Amino acid sequence: MHYGVFNLPALYPEIATDSAPFYAHLRAQVRAAEELGYQSFWFAEHHFHGFGGMLPSPHVVIASMAEVAPRLRFGTGVVLVPFHHPLLTAEDYATVDVLTGGRLEFGVGLGFQRLEADNFGCPLDTSRARFQEYLEVILRAWSGAELHYEGQFGRWHAPVVLPRPVQ
Repeated sequence: MHYGVFNLPALYPEIATDSAPFYAHLRAQVRAAEELGYQSFWFAEHHFHGFGGMLPSPHVVIASMAEVAPRLRFGTGVVLVPFHHPLLTAEDYATVDVLTGGRLEFGVGLGFQRLEADNFGCPLDTSRARFQEYLEVILRAWSGAELHYEGQFGRWHAPVVLPRPVQ
C-alpha cells in the first residue's frame, strides 16, 4: 500500500496573514511527508476564494517543492483544464515533469465553481466540452508530433511543443 498527502487548504482572507508563511508551512509539510516515507503529495487548484486557499498555480508550487523532497511524486488534484490555454498547460506541466525527473502525476478536472468559471470566461455549461477538447490538445502536444487541431473552442497549430514530458 502507498500513502500520500492531498493538500486542500482553506484560507479565509479576513483572518489571513502574509502569503509567505503559508508557503513556508506548505514546504515544511512536504519535507515532513518525504521524511516520513510518504510516496506522494497532491495539490488542488482553486481561484478567488478560501476553498483551496492560495494554490492557483500547482505547477509553480510543485517545481519549488520538488527541490526539498527529491523522492516524492507530486500530483495535481486537479488541474482545472477548461480555464487554461491547452498548449500553455502542456508546456507548463511537461516542464514540471522534466524538472522533477518524471515524478509528476497529472490529474485533471473541469471545475465546478461558478466564481472561477465566470472569471475565466468559461461558462459551466461549456466546461465539459471545453475540458474534452483541451485535454485532447494537451495529450497530442505531448506526443511530439506536429500539432494541427481545429475544435469548437479554438485552433492550434504548432510544429513542436517543448519540452516533452519525461513520462
